[in-house]
Amino acid sequence: MKKTIAYFAGLFSILILYSCNTSTKITAHWADKEYEKGKIDKVLILGITPREAVRRTFEHDMSERLEYIGVTGLASSDIFPMNEKLDSNTFRLHFNTDQFDAVITSQLVSSDKDQHYQSGSYGYGAYGGYRGFYGNYGSAYDSYYSPGYSYTTTTVKIETKVYDTKTEQMIWTAISDTFDPADETDAIKSLNRKLVYELNKQGYFISKKK
Repeated sequence: MKKTIAYFAGLFSILILYSCNTSTKITAHWADKEYEKGKIDKVLILGITPREAVRRTFEHDMSERLEYIGVTGLASSDIFPMNEKLDSNTFRLHFNTDQFDAVITSQLVSSDKDQHYQSGSYGYGAYGGYRGFYGNYGSAYDSYYSPGYSYTTTTVKIETKVYDTKTEQMIWTAISDTFDPADETDAIKSLNRKLVYELNKQGYFISKKK
């Protein structure tokens, strides 16, 4: 019976490992200390990727998160065509920077998978102790083995930059790691949740919600 319980306990620990919420951590960042914060009310969002579906998912998800805290966010994919090269001339052709206070860009740096192995373990119950043959024989039924298992972790590294449209200068940049996303959409949602939270917390937005 205890062997069965121990087996399911080991199995449950594996399920917990894979069911944890996706998390994103900012591992490095830089900020322009001379920039006056608290002025961003309208943001242009630009996902830099050759995959249109990923770009749209990123931009629209961030737009919704910005809207939630009272900041206007425009997805560039609603205006700027996917197959057109982005440079200063085409950017000005499609966007009037006077309409925005800032531009947020994000692009994939790397996506790495690492293989891990968790070794098995033995355990013993208290019943029987070690009082002679029968004690040892009985305690064998209380011993159990939790089998080892292997698992893979995924880390998605993203670079995000924020530009002031008036000066066209970068005012904030960060490298972030998103751990073990279920899929691309999950990674995007975790990333955007962290980015909007951090920028709002640091006081960049004219926000109704902190």
